[in-house]
Amino acid sequence: MIKILLYFLLAFMCAPASGQQTNTSSNNCVEHFTIIGQSVPKPNEPVNETLISWDFSQTPHKEHLEAAIEVQPLSSCWNGLDGKIRGQIKIFKISDISKNSIGDLTITYRDLNAKCFKWQAVIIDTETNCTTETEWQFISFL
Repeated sequence: MIKILLYFLLAFMCAPASGQQTNTSSNNCVEHFTIIGQSVPKPNEPVNETLISWDFSQTPHKEHLEAAIEVQPLSSCWNGLDGKIRGQIKIFKISDISKNSIGDLTITYRDLNAKCFKWQAVIIDTETNCTTETEWQFISFL
């Protein structure tokens, strides 16, 4: 009985991190982009790594965009997005979207020294000075 409960607890904790997608296509500031965060098993390692992928290939006016992924390490992972903030936000800039409109970012446990984190994308249109922020997403390395 305990093994079954532990299995369901583990499945419940890992389910939100299996694949999360943020897609805005109706925003007046930046349109037609996709950003996906997913937990990826790492061979011979006890924890997964995270892959955050983006696709701005259908986004108009890419040459005026600056983008970054903001990552906030958390503790109290069982609280999801409401977990206790652990340390400062780390910012991973996406360089030159017009040339790198499709790409990804790999984040490991060692990068953050935390078991889980929340992340969001921040995209700025430098021509109009308009900022788009995606909703925060939660991912666990476990």
